Amino acid sequence: MEVTDINVKLSDEPATINSSPEDEGWLVKVKFSGDASSLMDRAAYEKHLESEKTEE
Repeated sequence: MEVTDINVKLSDEPATINSSPEDEGWLVKVKFSGDASSLMDRAAYEKHLESEKTEE
């Protein structure tokens, strides 16, 4: 994995992480060198989070 960009705007406006996490509040951009098929998409991750809640 290689970091290709860092959101330096967050240094001046860190609250953006909470107010716009999927738009302006991104932290880093990365380039994956491996197989991405094993990564979860948003729906799979939300399902995983729900299963973690029920196990507690």
